[in-house]
Amino acid sequence: MQKAQVVLLHYLNVGSHRADKTSMLTLEDAPSPFVPNLRVTSRAGTRDGGSPFAPSNAIVVATIRMGFGHHRIAYAATSWALATNRSTYFHDLLNIDSAE
Repeated sequence: MQKAQVVLLHYLNVGSHRADKTSMLTLEDAPSPFVPNLRVTSRAGTRDGGSPFAPSNAIVVATIRMGFGHHRIAYAATSWALATNRSTYFHDLLNIDSAE
């Protein structure tokens, strides 16, 4: 019974959608207007002043904006990352317009 419930709930959530694993979304990054030395990712071509996203020896903090607690954890991780003086990127999964 539990397996049937999982299958039904999965179908109700995503329907018959199949992920297109052959295509790739190109990202770019730009300086954060709010936090010095932080760079924010977005889908390529959706923001002015962006450059191709190519992190090297960087720290990427990803979040999905689920609630204030998640925001606080991401903010704390970002603060720590910035203190390491390594390139730091904030990647918000809801900021990327994608069928996924």
